[in-house]
Amino acid sequence: MNPELQRNLWLELSPMRLLMMPAIIGLIFAAVWTTWGFGTEAQGQLAAVAAVARSLFFFIVVIWGTWISARLVTGEIRDRTWDFQRMSAISSWSMVAGKLIGGTAFIWYGGAICLVPIIMYTAATGDGGDVPREILFRVGMGVFAHATAFFVSMLAVRRDAASSRLASFFAMAAGVGAAAWVWSVWIGTQDWPLNVQFTWYQIEMALPTFMVASLLVFAAWAIVGNWTLMRHELQIPTGPFIWIGFIVFAMAYYAGQADFLGILDELSGTVNAASKAAGDLANVNGIPDSILASARWAIALTVALSLAYVSILVAPKNWVQLRQIREQFKSGKFAQALWNLPSWGYASIAALFAAIILMTMLEPVSIDVMEGMADDWVFSNLISDGQIDLRPTVLAIFAFMIRDIGIVLWFNAAKRARRPDIAAALTIWVLHGVVPAIFAGATAFTLIGLVSPWPINGDSWMQPVWPALEAAAILFLVAARRRMVRSAG
Repeated sequence: MNPELQRNLWLELSPMRLLMMPAIIGLIFAAVWTTWGFGTEAQGQLAAVAAVARSLFFFIVVIWGTWISARLVTGEIRDRTWDFQRMSAISSWSMVAGKLIGGTAFIWYGGAICLVPIIMYTAATGDGGDVPREILFRVGMGVFAHATAFFVSMLAVRRDAASSRLASFFAMAAGVGAAAWVWSVWIGTQDWPLNVQFTWYQIEMALPTFMVASLLVFAAWAIVGNWTLMRHELQIPTGPFIWIGFIVFAMAYYAGQADFLGILDELSGTVNAASKAAGDLANVNGIPDSILASARWAIALTVALSLAYVSILVAPKNWVQLRQIREQFKSGKFAQALWNLPSWGYASIAALFAAIILMTMLEPVSIDVMEGMADDWVFSNLISDGQIDLRPTVLAIFAFMIRDIGIVLWFNAAKRARRPDIAAALTIWVLHGVVPAIFAGATAFTLIGLVSPWPINGDSWMQPVWPALEAAAILFLVAARRRMVRSAG
């Protein structure tokens, strides 16, 4: 048996705890059954118990469980027992499974008890497919929350920040936040029209089914991510294929949801009219193929950009690795250099690929502004000759991403940088949020494109030039700062 799993099961599942959990939950259910009910007597009492069971499940599995998951490794580090585990012969997968399963075993014991009245009420009021979907959703939500909290705590370990109690707090907050977001989306699906199917790459399915399947897939990815980070922590060589696979999966997954536009009646009617006027063939309930493909690649670009920003901010900055990559490129060892790229490097390449594909698909779009709105529309001065070309904007977006990566590296290049990633994140937020708002308030819209992606005019290919110059300047400053740090010794 997995020794780490066995150790955690012994610690978590003591006889007293195994007796106390069902006793306390059972007393709560009994109190609710006898004092609180609505509807018909039997079904109303069961509904009341099921409602309380849902809240208890969230408290026990999500809140309590993420608190434990966030401390599975950081607690070992604070207790000075983690180094002994790292030097043991336990494999990375055994370590992850032993901690995630064994460390939360008591939590899942309480969660299983809470599931009983939930299943009973669902079986009594729903159809045959509701019960397994309800079970998979609750279990998937718990696993996703635990794996997310554990993942964030492992990132803190990689950044040598695990000894701080704030690391455990942020890890728990990330897990609870992920579960709360999943819960809110799930509640929203209850009002989804039964006769409308969710569309993903033209595959139609019920929205709750799609959500549960997505939840389980992302929970599995979170576990794989924990396994990868554990391999890093145990100093086991890990290639980039898992991270590349996740980038490709995330881009494809969210791009497929562009088909969701096809079920929106108002949008479908608008696009269908434009499609008929242009003589184009419509697809996916009236969405033309060209627009659908462009929307998919635009979403893929957004996902790749998001992953690049997140990874550059949370990943440790290894200057030795970056210098090694530079030397490998100089010596023509391109395969080795690509293999050793940091995580944000692969996301940036994916963003570049998506941007190039999107630019080949986009064409200047005619914009007809109603005569009565033309004078009052705040952005009407940005349109040139009734057309707007978004291809320069796509290129500018990528250039600004390179600039922002350079900003993060510049803050981290200092010899004794204190919280450089927070300072970099605030700087990026000011450049993309505060400064454009000031320019917009002063009606200086053409200046926005100097600090953030914005169509200066309809067909200007000069738009990406300024961010490219900014990116080159900040990368030069990063290199200069690193030279100063090395020469200072």
